[in-house]
Amino acid sequence: MSSKTLAMKKPPLYKVLYFQVLTAVVIGVLLGHFYPEVGVDMKPFGDAFIKAIKMLISPIIFCTVVLGIAGMEDMKKVGKTGGLALLYFEIVSSLALIIGLMVVNVLQPGAGMILIQAVWILKELQLIQAPGKLVQPLIF
Repeated sequence: MSSKTLAMKKPPLYKVLYFQVLTAVVIGVLLGHFYPEVGVDMKPFGDAFIKAIKMLISPIIFCTVVLGIAGMEDMKKVGKTGGLALLYFEIVSSLALIIGLMVVNVLQPGAGMILIQAVWILKELQLIQAPGKLVQPLIF
C-alpha cells in the first residue's frame, strides 16, 4: 500500500466525533426516559460540563482569531476579512432578530400564562404564614 492509501483510509465510526456526540445524546435521552432518577443524580456532571465549555470557549475563539490573523501575510487581506466578518455578523444578526420578532408576533409564546397573579398569590401566602412579619410587597 502506498502512503496515499493509508492517509485516505477512514477511521472507524466509533472514533468519529459526531458519532460519539450523537451516541451520547441518544444514551442521555434513553437514560432520562427509562431511569429519570439516575438522570437527576447525574445533573452535577452536566453542570460541570457546561461550566467547562463556558470556561474554554473564550480562549479557544481568541487563539483561533489570533492564529488566523498571524497566519495572514497581507494586511489588506486581514482588513478585508475583518470587514466581511463584521458585515456577515450584522446581516445574520439582523436576520435572526427579524425572524425572532416575526415568530413572537405570530405564535405569541406565553400569552396564556398569568405569572403576575401567581407570584402575587405566593407572596400573599408567605405573608399569611408569617403574621408577625407582615410586609407590604412592592408592585412594579
